[in-house]
Amino acid sequence: MFVKKSSRRTEQEKLHLEDVVAANQEFLKLEIIKERMLSFFDQPDAKTAKSTLEEVGEWIWQRRFKPLMAWYERFESKWLIDSQFRYRNLNLPKQNTEIRNHEPRAEI
Repeated sequence: MFVKKSSRRTEQEKLHLEDVVAANQEFLKLEIIKERMLSFFDQPDAKTAKSTLEEVGEWIWQRRFKPLMAWYERFESKWLIDSQFRYRNLNLPKQNTEIRNHEPRAEI
């Protein structure tokens, strides 16, 4: 069906193709929202994290993804962003900044 010229597709094939394209567009938008939300946790500070979260919320509302709208409202109302970014560095292991003389490792 996909390799046929559009003029040669049956009405049923055209409807099926429209459904597939529409579903994939919505899936792509969900994927973009998910990836942006994951970047929220990598933000350097609370201010940029809040901005990222607001952007994700706007995208969710624009697309009217109802289950995500409910999730976002709960997440936004209960998440303590300032505390998360203020204290997250306390939980990270200290990086060793000491420079050591050593033989270079072989490349893989």
